[in-house]
Amino acid sequence: MDVKKANSVPNAIAAQILANETAVWEAAKRRDMRKFDALVGDDAWLIFTSGIQTKAQYIKSIAKRNITNYSLKNFEMRMPAQDVVIVTYIATISGIFGGKASTQFSVREGSVWVKRNKKWVAVVNQETPISKE
Repeated sequence: MDVKKANSVPNAIAAQILANETAVWEAAKRRDMRKFDALVGDDAWLIFTSGIQTKAQYIKSIAKRNITNYSLKNFEMRMPAQDVVIVTYIATISGIFGGKASTQFSVREGSVWVKRNKKWVAVVNQETPISKE
């Protein structure tokens, strides 16, 4: 997967962040909250059009989400500090959300990853719908 990098994001870190971001999506799709818990900081904010959730709130609400398919593209990364990486990309998703089937839609994603205790964890994720103009 091609990744645009700025601020000298080392290749090894870019690969790790890309793998982690994909693993978060896979954990959400499979409802593997053990994996999700390992990748997301306890103090994380998850920002959706419906509001802001903590990691604990997201885990409790996973039964209301069923991601059946997703794809990720157009990754861009920046490293404003030695232990901080910001990544943006486009996610295309389909599934059942709040009991209602949803046809495929796309959102712009932004995540902030912080290295804590030698491990990268997501501490902020924001999802912004992409309007169909």
